[in-house]
Amino acid sequence: MAGNRETTVVIDAGARYGMHPSWREFRAPLDYIAFEPDQEEAARLKRDAADMTVEAAALGRTEGTATLNLHRHRGCSSMLTVNAESDWFGRYRPGEGDVVGTAAVPMHTLDTYARGHGMRVDFLKIDTEGTELDVLAGGLEMLRTDVLGLRINTTFQEVYKGQALFSDLHRFLVEQGFFLLNLDYFGRGTPRNGLFRNPDPLAPDTMRYGVLIGTDGVWLKSFAAVCASRAGDARAAGLAALKYAYFCFLNYAPDVAVDTLLDARKRGLCAADSPVAASALYRSLKLHCADFLGRYKAMPDHQWAEARDAFEKIFALRLEAGSRFWEQLRELRAAL
Repeated sequence: MAGNRETTVVIDAGARYGMHPSWREFRAPLDYIAFEPDQEEAARLKRDAADMTVEAAALGRTEGTATLNLHRHRGCSSMLTVNAESDWFGRYRPGEGDVVGTAAVPMHTLDTYARGHGMRVDFLKIDTEGTELDVLAGGLEMLRTDVLGLRINTTFQEVYKGQALFSDLHRFLVEQGFFLLNLDYFGRGTPRNGLFRNPDPLAPDTMRYGVLIGTDGVWLKSFAAVCASRAGDARAAGLAALKYAYFCFLNYAPDVAVDTLLDARKRGLCAADSPVAASALYRSLKLHCADFLGRYKAMPDHQWAEARDAFEKIFALRLEAGSRFWEQLRELRAAL
């Protein structure tokens, strides 16, 4: 896994239910390593999920063994104790946090695992029911050197006793050189009752509902820092730029993706005649970018002109208009 830097490496801590949906549209070489401490779920993933490597273990601050509390809702199982007075377990999921058993599970740190497998990790997805900061603390080395971005489940109130909240995670990541890209939050928390749909479909729904208990947050290393850490190795910097932009596309930030590619092009990192242009990663990202920018063809004004100009600057290829655009997409898809 470590030898091919064109391959994108993702570690998923807390991989119940399989690969996170944000990675299912990724069309380039991918090594997806899934850590799942619930041995029953890990066995199912090993049997059914051919698209990833499954480790039946937890991730945390130290190497060793940890006790996993198995809850009535197995997706809520945690190393921590539930806070029964929280909105989540007290109001929305009463009884689902009841402990139905415990299990001793092996635990690794991110850095120890990566070193032991000769692996450089590009992205992290972490959803470990309250121990997300512990997982990060075990990966300081990779956070400071290799990791480009993270998707982390975070909470704004203590769902599990003693857990780190959003403010703690954000402060920690800022200290490691990351910034908050976005939150998977569209103005709605967990509804208090069934009265959360707009009764008038012709009127815009501007109400916000419920209490914001938790959501996924997405963080990125600054692109300037990514380039600086790979100075002197144009190929490594170019591949990092492509992965960085792709991650932005997959996490609701297409404008940041395009801006990153334009910046990388100015730096001479991903020109159409550069070594990285021969990679499957480059070809796949070209298709993804064309598909996104092509939607502006319905806007016969400066937006379409700007979209075409950006694509040509990045990939040295002019986006076609009209029906020819769909033929161009088909050609780009066939080149994968």
